Amino acid sequence: MSYTIPPSDLTHTNPRRPSFFRKPIASVGRPTTVINRRRPPAVKLVRRKDGSWEFEEPKTDRSRRTIPLPQSVVASLARHKRHQAEERLAKGPEYKNQNMVFATSKGQPLDQINLSRRHFKPTLKAAELSNDFRVYDLRHSCATLLLAAGENPKVVSERLGHASVALTLDIYSHVLPSMQQQAAERLEAMLFNR
Repeated sequence: MSYTIPPSDLTHTNPRRPSFFRKPIASVGRPTTVINRRRPPAVKLVRRKDGSWEFEEPKTDRSRRTIPLPQSVVASLARHKRHQAEERLAKGPEYKNQNMVFATSKGQPLDQINLSRRHFKPTLKAAELSNDFRVYDLRHSCATLLLAAGENPKVVSERLGHASVALTLDIYSHVLPSMQQQAAERLEAMLFNR
């Protein structure tokens, strides 16, 4: 199966390994701009020891959240869904539809290692980026970019599903020195009209 979602779009979703790639399609808002992790009731996919897959409840209430997406990502998801429907029709009964956002050519959940090796790593190579990047690093990129842009740490923490803002700030404290300088300059501008 080919994927029509660019990795930059995945940065918006800050996927935990391997959650986004194994989401039931019903958990992605229709033409809206959110990923709603409240539907369906079981949204975490796990591989059992016997090799089969099953849905389970997420481990925490924070895992159940709505993540707003920019319109460009919503459009990418809509194109991907149309492409996936075409592939499903072409495969006929061989395709085991489990309503996944991303699935194998036979409708099964994606294997994270195969996804990385076959799709993510070639994308990194084409972009002349380090092969050391992991899909999970998109989650860190999301948080780092938002904090560096001055986004409220509470908002970033909620997007990531962290238990507290303190956890987010502890993990991403490397971004704070530049934020402190920006805060000092903003305060000076407010106090002295500079």
